[in-house]
Amino acid sequence: MTNGPPTRPTLSLPSAQHGLIGLHERAELLNGTLTSGPAPDGGFHVRLRLPTTGSP
Repeated sequence: MTNGPPTRPTLSLPSAQHGLIGLHERAELLNGTLTSGPAPDGGFHVRLRLPTTGSP
């Protein structure tokens, strides 16, 4: 998922800064990977990759 650059002023909200850390931990528990970071256009991207099994 990639968000484009902000279209209005951003709000500085309180945060414990654990959101992406928690997502990384959960991805690892499922033998997957999570990458995130700024996008070249000023937006932000998050990519989650999880292994699949042969059956639904």
